Amino acid sequence: MCPDHISKTDALAKSARMRAGVYTFLADIFLRPLSASSLRRIRSSGFFRPLLGIGVGLGEDFCSASEDVLLDELAIDFTQLFHGPRNHIVPYESVQTGTDGGTLNGQATRRVRDFMDETDISLKQDCRELPDHISVEFEVMAELLRREAEALEGPQRNAAGYWETRQREFFDHHLGLWGPKFGKMVTERAATVFYRELGGLMANFLEVEKSLLCRQLDDTASP
Repeated sequence: MCPDHISKTDALAKSARMRAGVYTFLADIFLRPLSASSLRRIRSSGFFRPLLGIGVGLGEDFCSASEDVLLDELAIDFTQLFHGPRNHIVPYESVQTGTDGGTLNGQATRRVRDFMDETDISLKQDCRELPDHISVEFEVMAELLRREAEALEGPQRNAAGYWETRQREFFDHHLGLWGPKFGKMVTERAATVFYRELGGLMANFLEVEKSLLCRQLDDTASP
């Protein structure tokens, strides 16, 4: 195998793992209010500086504010954003894409559950959400990307194409339909800089993913 092909394969695997990392980060952020350990990790220079590097500014006092005060502020904002009591954003695909306002545990929920069964993807033990919750859909994409990376790094590199196809399928039929709009709604309604900026990161990242997945499809279709 030629060195150029090896380098390209390594680059594709690295890219898949980096993208999986972003999806996992977003899944953690939008599943529940930040824990103290999660906040400390984000405040660390190894995490905070890369966020600044991609234009995500979390506010001048994010790293210096009292941990307890900041956790309380973020918990209140998270609750108001996603649980109400009024003008909140329901973080489920079946509600966001369903007709007449949609309902919980609707058709989208069942389709995501079927996709997860087909690909043998399970919810984390500590996750009690329905399959079409925004965080679960982020985790599905992260797992599909990890499997692509594992295929690229292993002896059966041809299997990577299968996982790319499943990524496009899940994104086009699920996350891509509502994720970017959901991120923009978070940005518009968030009371804290943190969730306003992370909503923007979600929307922008998913738009980039849409373009990337379309390019991959074009490359696959090219003779």
